Amino acid sequence: MIGLAVYLNGKMLTVAGADDLAVLNAIVNAVGQLGKSTAPIGKRTTPDLWLSVGGLTRRSKGTQDEHLRWVRLKRLRVGDKVSVQVVRTEKPDRQVGATVAGSRQKVGRRMQKLMRGKTKRPRRKARPR
Repeated sequence: MIGLAVYLNGKMLTVAGADDLAVLNAIVNAVGQLGKSTAPIGKRTTPDLWLSVGGLTRRSKGTQDEHLRWVRLKRLRVGDKVSVQVVRTEKPDRQVGATVAGSRQKVGRRMQKLMRGKTKRPRRKARPR
């Protein structure tokens, strides 16, 4: 199968792939004031930079398709080096998450609001000690 070997600063993060994928991607996002002439976006003063690796299955009729995730919004910094190699693999890494395809409409609307600066990015709760 086709897979993506994804590296951050020379360290391998994952080899993403699955036998039933129709879409496979590694995405670097930069959102916010990226240049001197960019108009302010909400109250944010620094851009959000992150990496995600995911895919979408295409299964036989009667079997629910899923959005798969190997890397979830990994925070990046200016100077980070992201490398992606297209590979053939029979042993990809196990995905870290999966959601039913079609249920992501709410997430898509929230992401659009986030990119427009109309909502705050959720903070992770501190783990109890």
